Amino acid sequence: MGIKTGELHEGDGEGRTHRAWMVMCPACGYPHVFDSRWGFDGNHEAPTFTPSMKVNTGRDGKNVCHSFLAHGVWNYGNDCTHALKGKTAPAPDWVG
Repeated sequence: MGIKTGELHEGDGEGRTHRAWMVMCPACGYPHVFDSRWGFDGNHEAPTFTPSMKVNTGRDGKNVCHSFLAHGVWNYGNDCTHALKGKTAPAPDWVG
């Protein structure tokens, strides 16, 4: 099992500080960003973030990804507008 999280930093050089964790969403095809508003269990191989996240995308904001990540598995809500609506999918390994 590989690392599922990528780290987002602010600043550069010695002033670099942690800003957020990123996890690739297989439904959206891009990472979702978990900043200090989410709790994180610290497990980078099977992460859990709480609470759920709702992302609205697209030019009109009508594409919805409402999900939570528990033990490295994305759990997608029934209000999602993508193909994984109401399903689960493992978080892919982080490449970056």
